Amino acid sequence: MTRSARYVARQSEFVDERSEQNESYERVLGSNGLEHQLRVALVADGTHWGLLHIERRQPPFTSGEVALVDALVPHLAHAFRRWILADPDRPTTGARTPVTPGVIPSARLRLPTGTWLHVHATILSRPDDKRRTAVVLERASVDEVAPPIASAQRLRDREAQIALLVLRGLSTNEIAVKLFISAYTVQDHLKSIFEKTGVRSRRELVTEIFEPHLVA
Repeated sequence: MTRSARYVARQSEFVDERSEQNESYERVLGSNGLEHQLRVALVADGTHWGLLHIERRQPPFTSGEVALVDALVPHLAHAFRRWILADPDRPTTGARTPVTPGVIPSARLRLPTGTWLHVHATILSRPDDKRRTAVVLERASVDEVAPPIASAQRLRDREAQIALLVLRGLSTNEIAVKLFISAYTVQDHLKSIFEKTGVRSRRELVTEIFEPHLVA
């Protein structure tokens, strides 16, 4: 679904819903007297945050219903993203970028300990020309963890840039020089950032919004 930029589809478009070989039917639908399933990929700002399955007995899901759920995807994905990032002690969660041809897939994953991992694949070269893939797990850097947190707060691109520079300890003037904007513009963006995140200062922005996800 995500490869084709489709975020909502009926299960029947992929497999025979009543097939005995359909594990989803055996475990979920058949055992609960249900017959139809709608699959939803919760994608917000180009990042895949989770899945939603909607099931019912009858009638089959119509094209109009698929279109309705599709229109709700950005709102559902944003709400789910805020929910899983709101509590740094929440059990394992993750975010990944939808697979794009030619791009190495990667994901950020939070462990029950609170530590974020960066998981990515790489193609190994072999003398026999056989392709092999290695999956690499490493501790995620601040630059890898901070963007989805900023995105979950619905910060615009420039606001996210400034928030991350604040996180690195840069002053207003240093941010202005780095981004080629005036100090007054930086202050205007900071005011908007504070309003969106519900904090009152740079210190609160760092300690309440970002640090809980970074200190584990």
